[in-house]
Amino acid sequence: MGPSALVPGPRQFYRGEVPEVFLVAGTRPEAVKMAPVAAAMFAGGRIRPVLVNSGQHPEMVDQALESFGFAPDVRLKLNRVTGCQAELTSQLIEELDRLYTERGPAA
Repeated sequence: MGPSALVPGPRQFYRGEVPEVFLVAGTRPEAVKMAPVAAAMFAGGRIRPVLVNSGQHPEMVDQALESFGFAPDVRLKLNRVTGCQAELTSQLIEELDRLYTERGPAA
């Protein structure tokens, strides 16, 4: 199986449909950096940003986004016990995979 078998082809969009792009933030600094990008995408109207709170520091991300007038569209549910990076990474991979399967982004 070649690499192209693992990557889906381009998604077709219908007239009037706005493609969605996921913007994922797990920390306050990430949310602060992401907010102007989301604002520009909203203002342009050609791409709809889907704000995803990864669940790493959920309250801090919500507070940071709120200060820009945003709220997450999606909140990932993580069950962190040890707080180690391996635990975070493995849970994020599972949750993001589930999200991408349910709601395939345009990019």
